[in-house]
Amino acid sequence: EDPSVVMALRVTNLVFPYAFRCNAELVPLLTFRMVQLSLKKGACSLSCPAFAGYGMLLCGAFGSIEDGCVIGQVAEAMHEKYGGREWVARYSLSVHGMINTWNRPWRESLEPVKAGYRIGLGTGDIEFSFLCAAVYSTICFHSGSPLNLVYTESEDFIRLAETYGQEHIQASIRVTTQLCANLMGMAQNPLELSGSFMDQTAVLRTATQSQDGAQLSTVHLYLLVLSCFHHKYDHAARAAANLNQIQLRSGSAFGNASRYFMDGLAAFALARSMSKSPFSTRGSCLK
Repeated sequence: EDPSVVMALRVTNLVFPYAFRCNAELVPLLTFRMVQLSLKKGACSLSCPAFAGYGMLLCGAFGSIEDGCVIGQVAEAMHEKYGGREWVARYSLSVHGMINTWNRPWRESLEPVKAGYRIGLGTGDIEFSFLCAAVYSTICFHSGSPLNLVYTESEDFIRLAETYGQEHIQASIRVTTQLCANLMGMAQNPLELSGSFMDQTAVLRTATQSQDGAQLSTVHLYLLVLSCFHHKYDHAARAAANLNQIQLRSGSAFGNASRYFMDGLAAFALARSMSKSPFSTRGSCLK
């Protein structure tokens, strides 16, 4: 009921996307401040994305998955009690896209995350709307949705993101779309993420220069997937080694699961032809 607290929460929520893009180190500080204000002064609809973001940080950046999932349930309860359509895209991204995927079937998150995308467009929360779109496409792929469906929907997201000037998020969706194109036989080199949607060399160069660990990680993960799909396990081992060199402050359930499964698969295959190799230990994780 305190107007100054409500205004503080609103302003913090509004600057959150800019911190997310320009200075990621501010994201935990802003999140903690919103949670602190809500606990001291009382919760409202603006508290929902704060607790959702806190749960996401616990699951990803801090590796405390059980605690993060509990906070995610708190955010869900807040959403049911206070509503707040204006912030649905942020809530859906954090809770359904990045928290619930740690302890629930991934496909259960698809419709809520897509709803966050649609509602975000309607309320003007454009950046988080397209973040929902990017996460939706990624979960679709990792949960085994038909490639042609992932490809078609992602292509639509790219066109609309371009209309709204969301180049940074569009670049993320392009990587997933190019992966689908490769797996559908639509790339000249099936082991390289280059084609209609991206140029692998250019994307890696830009991501390296901007220290975009998330984009670098995604590209090398998908190269690992392609290499395993085509039984090129030496290529897969190199992609896995590149992944291990990237220092990420957070991670997703679907990204981590695919990464370690594919890494173990490649190591297991290589260990068969290389006795007493380090791949034997890594490959044993699949047993």
